[in-house]
Amino acid sequence: PSGVEVDRHLGYLPPDEFVATIDGFRKGVGTTADLAAQLKKSPDDADLLYQLGMKYADSGRSGEANDVLTRAMALDPKDAKGRNAEMLYALGNAYYNNDQFAEAKPYFERLTNEYAASDWYVPGIQRLAGTEYKLGNKDAAVATVLQQHGEVRASAEFLERLLEAYPSLATMRIARYSIGQKLAAVAAGGRRG
Repeated sequence: PSGVEVDRHLGYLPPDEFVATIDGFRKGVGTTADLAAQLKKSPDDADLLYQLGMKYADSGRSGEANDVLTRAMALDPKDAKGRNAEMLYALGNAYYNNDQFAEAKPYFERLTNEYAASDWYVPGIQRLAGTEYKLGNKDAAVATVLQQHGEVRASAEFLERLLEAYPSLATMRIARYSIGQKLAAVAAGGRRG
């Protein structure tokens, strides 16, 4: 009982699995130290790289996570295991949580550009928008959310109908202009629509 963190688990486990996991941690099984030792014996084991890299990312060790998860993705360039989007999110999130927003951004951009069908797409968009905001790019943050969620056209059409119904409502004209400006900024930035 030195007070040093042995390992960390994020999320929920059923009670039996939780107890087994904690018992394993107490014995050193499945910890970052254990996985790192296993990886020395099998340096090209994509599963070990994934497990260790995710542990590094979860604990905010972004540099180590980057080294390990980049190797894991390189061993599975076609994403046969279906984990690359999750690893990109974990890498971006590790940097984001360390206030390294410029370093986080490329991972969220790659995730949202290459893995739009992934379950990690929406969380990636949210983090990308948050990253843009933290970098001081407030317009890009709003445009990212609007563009990627497909709400720009819907918002513009909705505002058009409101403007037709209430032509004297200056707020609607301003909102329509604002969305047009955001779309122009997105187009100028080369983002997909």
